[in-house]
Amino acid sequence: MSSGAFGMSDTSLTTDEKRPDIAEKVRFWEEQDKINQAIIPRVIEIHEALRDLHTRTADISSQIAAAEARVIQRVQKQLQTVRLIAYTALALSGIACAFAVYQLLT
Repeated sequence: MSSGAFGMSDTSLTTDEKRPDIAEKVRFWEEQDKINQAIIPRVIEIHEALRDLHTRTADISSQIAAAEARVIQRVQKQLQTVRLIAYTALALSGIACAFAVYQLLT
């Protein structure tokens, strides 16, 4: 069994019923055109919105990366300062211990 236009079986139709008339075809394609006229602008709008979202996302990613780099630099500088203070305190405590021992011995 072969399938004819609009999914109907060719064997179940008479010769006159096998093909839709021209008016029916025109109505079908007019309806398709209306659907396309409604859908195409929406598809274009969605495409543009997605493209803009992608651009903004790329900008945000680069801004986040730059901010992260600045934070890392600040933390590294603060860590250097803390290390310097800790080493200075350690050195001063060593000097104080040495001075205390010297005082005990003299």
